[in-house]
Amino acid sequence: MLTVYADESGTHDSSAIVAVAGYVSTSHLWDGFQREWKQLLADEQLGDVFHTADLLSRRGEMTTIRGWDEDRVTRVMERADSIIAQYTLCGIVAYTETHICERYFPLKDENGTRKKYSAEYLIAGTQLACGISRWARENHYSRPIQYVFEAGANGAGYLREALSAARESGERLIGGVAFKSKRTLQLQAADKLVQQSRRAITRHLTGKGTDRVVQRLIKAKLGKVYRLDGENLPLLRANVEVQYS
Repeated sequence: MLTVYADESGTHDSSAIVAVAGYVSTSHLWDGFQREWKQLLADEQLGDVFHTADLLSRRGEMTTIRGWDEDRVTRVMERADSIIAQYTLCGIVAYTETHICERYFPLKDENGTRKKYSAEYLIAGTQLACGISRWARENHYSRPIQYVFEAGANGAGYLREALSAARESGERLIGGVAFKSKRTLQLQAADKLVQQSRRAITRHLTGKGTDRVVQRLIKAKLGKVYRLDGENLPLLRANVEVQYS
């Protein structure tokens, strides 16, 4: 059985994009991942959670004064990449730009106020699931795939309903959908992927270089990046139209 663990980035700040990213793998491989990841956390004294954003920004417990210099951060990130590459099958990233969602998906509450980031998260999450299904078919998987997302994101309820509706309408590759805390070790790999990806995508959209980050992500099994654009907009609108009625 395949399970996808996915996380989001960009829904709790002024980010111009919202990304959802995750890894898919078998139950057996995820068991091996947990063993290796626990050892990484213990060896590097990282506690219960691998905080990618703190590592990249040298904040919280990961400051230079606490011993987190560039060499140490690089070593830890490369070890994490190695574990991910060994125990996952593929990583997929989906993102949408906030201004596009504001235009095409003006999701509002009962008072007429737009639910900021809910539509963005819903669209990116739906794109992720579409990408996973496409990958599964290309690799001859036919059983329902389980999805685990990090709990707490704006729009989580909408995403659950959209994936359930897709399953009920005949998308047999979408299985159960759950939301769990970041203490779920597999979600920490997804957090690493989405944090690095969102930064790389933002740099790309602003005309800055991304080669170094992208090469690292490819080594960590990044397989495909999807974005909301004119090609997939009609399909996505059809898939989630019920959420905006």
